[in-house]
Amino acid sequence: DSTIFLLRRVQGPASLYRFYTRRSVFTLKQGPAYIDLIKKPDGSLHEVSYNFKWVRIADAFPDFPELADAIRNELFKPEDTERIIERYNQWYVDGK
Repeated sequence: DSTIFLLRRVQGPASLYRFYTRRSVFTLKQGPAYIDLIKKPDGSLHEVSYNFKWVRIADAFPDFPELADAIRNELFKPEDTERIIERYNQWYVDGK
């Protein structure tokens, strides 16, 4: 009843992981469920919420204010999460 699975969706200075469980973390009902996590270069983890205040993902990027502002201004949608991480990684590798 406690099966979990962690899938790395994007690898780089910041990585995007999908954490799968057999129980919904919100309703505790049986059935597939997942949450996405961003691991930043400093080792911090940030949960990506697709249900409640998605734009709060911007709070994970205080070091890249232009990206954070683009997220807050809704230039990215939840389906763009991988693209957000890839953009952050390119910025990070290019020397910020």
